[in-house]
Amino acid sequence: MDAGDPWMRAAILSSSATSSHLILQNLMGGAGPPRFEDKLGGMELVRELAFTVGARGDSKELTSLLKTLARQADEPTYMHYSVLAGLARGCKSRGQTLAVLLATADATVKDRATELMAGAVALGSDATRSPAERVSAMETFPYLPWDQVRTPLFATLSPQESRDVQRAAMKVLASRDEKEVAGEVISRWKQLTPPVREEGMTILLSRPVWLPLVVEALEQGNIPPGQLSIPHRARILAAADKGLVARAEKILGPAASSPRKEIVEKYRQALAQLASAKAAGDSAKGALVYRRECANCHQLGKEGFAVGPNLATIRHRSAQEILIHVLDPNREVSPDFVEYSILLTDGRTIAGLIASETDAGLTLRRSEGKEDTILRREIEQIASSGKSLMPEGVEQKVTPAEMADLVAFLLGTSAK
Repeated sequence: MDAGDPWMRAAILSSSATSSHLILQNLMGGAGPPRFEDKLGGMELVRELAFTVGARGDSKELTSLLKTLARQADEPTYMHYSVLAGLARGCKSRGQTLAVLLATADATVKDRATELMAGAVALGSDATRSPAERVSAMETFPYLPWDQVRTPLFATLSPQESRDVQRAAMKVLASRDEKEVAGEVISRWKQLTPPVREEGMTILLSRPVWLPLVVEALEQGNIPPGQLSIPHRARILAAADKGLVARAEKILGPAASSPRKEIVEKYRQALAQLASAKAAGDSAKGALVYRRECANCHQLGKEGFAVGPNLATIRHRSAQEILIHVLDPNREVSPDFVEYSILLTDGRTIAGLIASETDAGLTLRRSEGKEDTILRREIEQIASSGKSLMPEGVEQKVTPAEMADLVAFLLGTSAK
């Protein structure tokens, strides 16, 4: 089965609304784990099938599936953990926990599930196993007791661990509301790689109660201000707590409050002066600026992530038009790239553009193409800012000379 094909997975899921438990039992009832041409796609398929079983809430189906897993005497595999994580998330979607379900199960099922949970913690912590297997096991962590997962979670935030494993740990931490989470992430900040830091800051800013710790870390130098991305900087300076904003402004400078027309004109004049001094933009240097400030949300050729508009479409634009789009992103905003902020029932706030939407939920897309799929029953409030996902304030991280380089790179010529 080509589970790596998203259309194939979608077809299976859409045609198995009432039979997902039977498909899973057939897949998981063999002597070993099901074989898929694409292991990651297979994990996604069984996880989504298990989610539909858990969300449907039929106790007979749930018990039957758990018994199928319980009958297998082999060592648990990554597929077992994908099923367990899907079941737990499905149960949560209707306000029930897997623990409550297991409380009514027979002893064999309960013991097997307990073994699976313990095995998930062991596998997620085992540095000798593949990142894919460990990530699969860690998907069960949001539904396990905190005292079982806190130590292995924080231990994985280490430069010795793969990026995928560290990001999986961050994703789990985002689902927890324990007070110590923010402090532990910040204490390890300087040993995190840039992609993991980006994910970590997104998590730290997802809960208002953690923002004071972020501002304090900026004040104390534990989080260097220069490591904040433009979107994260904008979120801090747009916080509801004006006292925290005032403290943050002393370090980060004020939010982009100058009239955008003035900023655009200032940079236009600066670029004109550079050109007249025969210091027109350097395309090679501009590529570095693109990778530093733009690639997380804009694709150009084979580089970058397709979140905002593809930058290949602006090759026919003038330097003046590019300046306007970069420095005044809200002058023209396509409906496809409007930012939405969603308050979840667990207290988190997630921001991004709406990538897709169904009757059951929606998917938000954010920096680096990361996506958060949210069920409608998990949404407390949703609001559109009416503004572009791209924040204002680029001028605070990109100098006029760097802007000239960036424009030259985007146009494929010297800046004009």
